[in-house]
Amino acid sequence: MDFFYLLVALALALLLSGMLAIRRVWRLRTLLPYRFDGALLDPAERRLLPALDAALGSGYRVFVRVPVEDVIALAPRLAKPLRERAVARLAERRFDFLVCDSASLRVCAAIALRDAGSGYRRSAPDKTLGRVCRAAGLPLLNIPARERYEPGELVGILREVIIAEPRSESDRARQLASGAGARANGEVSGQDEERLLTQLAAAIRDDGLPAAEPSAGRQGGALRVS
Repeated sequence: MDFFYLLVALALALLLSGMLAIRRVWRLRTLLPYRFDGALLDPAERRLLPALDAALGSGYRVFVRVPVEDVIALAPRLAKPLRERAVARLAERRFDFLVCDSASLRVCAAIALRDAGSGYRRSAPDKTLGRVCRAAGLPLLNIPARERYEPGELVGILREVIIAEPRSESDRARQLASGAGARANGEVSGQDEERLLTQLAAAIRDDGLPAAEPSAGRQGGALRVS
């Protein structure tokens, strides 16, 4: 009799083990493999964003982690192989910060945050991204990662391309962004289009990692951007 109960207990244990295994397999097949990360920005981005907001003031709005392909469009009449490579290159990149006019949301400038790490965020500026932005007429600032930023120091850096004092400077920035949008929509002259295609082709031919340019960092205690 004891042997019978032992067999029953063993059978129940095997049945329970099988049910648990089936449940695990079902969960793996039905549940999506995602989890909530919690934070939108990494520590370096969280340090720079409030300093940018303070330096820019209420006339501008800063967006974070914007895919390049959401801002930069391709010129018309590109050959198919060139278009495919250009699209692939844009899809691999993003702007860490995008500065827009707060009223019209026109793009005024893009910002890349660089540090001494490896991978996506490199200490050397992304040459290909720089060429693409120059071809599109979008100012790109490479700002080095730091433990602390002074808004007043950033004002001096940003004023050259986007900050308005006097207001005509803001108008010039908006005009520049408008010109970039016109190029993106194909509203360019033949000469401008030829120049744009030439620069874009040069950008997408750069298949390797960006070569080192003058690095962005501190020199003489001052913040330098490239």
